Amino acid sequence: MEQFYCRPKHLYVSVRLFPELKSGLIISWCTAHDFLQINRIENHGYLDNYVLYDHELQHIDSLANFLSQT
Repeated sequence: MEQFYCRPKHLYVSVRLFPELKSGLIISWCTAHDFLQINRIENHGYLDNYVLYDHELQHIDSLANFLSQT
């Protein structure tokens, strides 16, 4: 949560990494507002963090539309 407030970002993306190929695939995205609206905080050994589950993220196909509106 500290980084969320100290280094705020407007947009967050979920990426699946393929280290052996040195590449990644953008899977989904969300905004800072999404984190605050759901307001779920969990600690997985790296201090408290806002958490969204896969089904709560926006589909990657809607990202271009979102960016064109901002």
